[in-house]
Parts: sequence; structure tokens; C-alpha cells
Amino acid sequence: MSDDAKSAGARAWRGDRVVITEAGRPYLDLLPHVDWPQTRKPGRLKGKIRISADFDSTPEDIIEGFKGGL
Repeated sequence: MSDDAKSAGARAWRGDRVVITEAGRPYLDLLPHVDWPQTRKPGRLKGKIRISADFDSTPEDIIEGFKGGL
């Protein structure tokens, strides 16, 4: 890897915005690698989310608004 590439990588890792250009135009944004979140754990939010009993009830005026009645 060239010294320029190492320098650009170090700057991106520090949080600097690094834009690679080609023919004077932006070509590529260089960003630091971010590990993906941990694997999904079913039930992780159990008891932390509350859904209203009427969450699927839409007021009639809202439905009419979608039909063009407002």
C-alpha cells in the first residue's frame, strides 16, 4: 500500500472526510470500517415495546382523506 493510501486511511479513521477524485471530480468517499451490530437476538426487546390496543384502527376522516374526500 502506498504512503498516500496509508495517510488517507489514517485520516479517515480519525474522522476526517476523505474524498478520492478522478479528473477533478469526486469519485469515492473513504470511510473507516464499522463492524456490523451483533447478531439478532429474538426477544431482546420483550417488555420494552408497547403497542396500543387500537393501533390498527384508522379514523374514518383519515381514510376519507386518502380517498380524496378532504
